[in-house]
Amino acid sequence: MAGPGAVTMLKTVMVPLITNFFGNDACVTVVNTGSVDVTLDTTGSGTGQAVVAPLLSTTLCQPALTAATLTCSGAQGGLCHATWRMDR
Repeated sequence: MAGPGAVTMLKTVMVPLITNFFGNDACVTVVNTGSVDVTLDTTGSGTGQAVVAPLLSTTLCQPALTAATLTCSGAQGGLCHATWRMDR
């Protein structure tokens, strides 16, 4: 449905992956390709959150997904790097 995409962001910066989505049931997968934790947040009929450690991946599925964001959240210094995609 969307992606794959790649993001690079500074610490505490939030990057919207999708906004104002139509509310379809969907899953967002993130692969942390850097050395700093990233946080994936999803919103839909509820909310979901997952911290993705360096070199790991996670998927959050959300009924009626309307938005997804990534935040460079790690206590480590440096830039965050991640790839993502969204599927139904």
